[in-house]
Amino acid sequence: MNRILITGASGFLGSYLTGYLRAKNFEGIPLKVNPKTGLFPTEILENAYAIINLAGENITSKRWSNKQKAKILESRVDTTKKLAASIEKLKKPPKVFLSGSAIGFYGDQGEKELTEESASGSGFLAEVSKRWEEAARVTNTRYVLMRTGVVLGNGGALKQMTLPYKMCLGGKLGSGKQYISWIHIEDWARGVLFAIENEIEGPINLTAPTPVTQEEFSKTLAGILKRPALFHLPKSILKFLMGEKANILLFSTRVFPKKLLQKGFHFNYTNLISTIIGVIL
Repeated sequence: MNRILITGASGFLGSYLTGYLRAKNFEGIPLKVNPKTGLFPTEILENAYAIINLAGENITSKRWSNKQKAKILESRVDTTKKLAASIEKLKKPPKVFLSGSAIGFYGDQGEKELTEESASGSGFLAEVSKRWEEAARVTNTRYVLMRTGVVLGNGGALKQMTLPYKMCLGGKLGSGKQYISWIHIEDWARGVLFAIENEIEGPINLTAPTPVTQEEFSKTLAGILKRPALFHLPKSILKFLMGEKANILLFSTRVFPKKLLQKGFHFNYTNLISTIIGVIL
């Protein structure tokens, strides 16, 4: 059975991916830094089929103080640098190294259609994503940079999104015209395995080809939950309540998975209504 090593295996994405890979007859193995040396053990990395790096501090758990922003950045960049350095030393490196990234790479770009060829944006999330990706560029094996959108599954972002609606406080955030690029967690895991097995290299957008505006997302979620979507939080209020972290909700990233589609990947989940219904009902 081919071994696939995964950092961040206990998180929302990592735990799902580990189970998915095992169901596909791969051995999904959690990978951690040796606490004594602060390094990844090369004897475990040798002969791995693939290595997947998902480690990183949760960006939504706390307000973005300077200390928290440093923690978010360091938890991604430092771990990735250590892992990439360890891979470079291997006599038998993995078939592919896949490292986490995010569509935050593109920053706030309004209605512009964004593909893997699009330029990076500005702001904290874009800077984190750029440095995260730079740290993952190994030279002795193929590497993939997984620019992940909002993942819809049992837990994660959707769980946080539904709470205001259940309290009848759902509705438009900011202008509501900002785009949300989403993906079902099963398609996300399928996309990761597809990238492993189909010689994809460099950045890939892990998002469904059907991004929607925040207002459309809000109305869809409210309709499914049979709750109103009349509440409106202007940009100024969101900034006051959340500080810079409000950009997670306000930035518009209309992302398309051009590289996956060109390679022949088929998304099972492209309709937002049926996707959310399948997750929460």
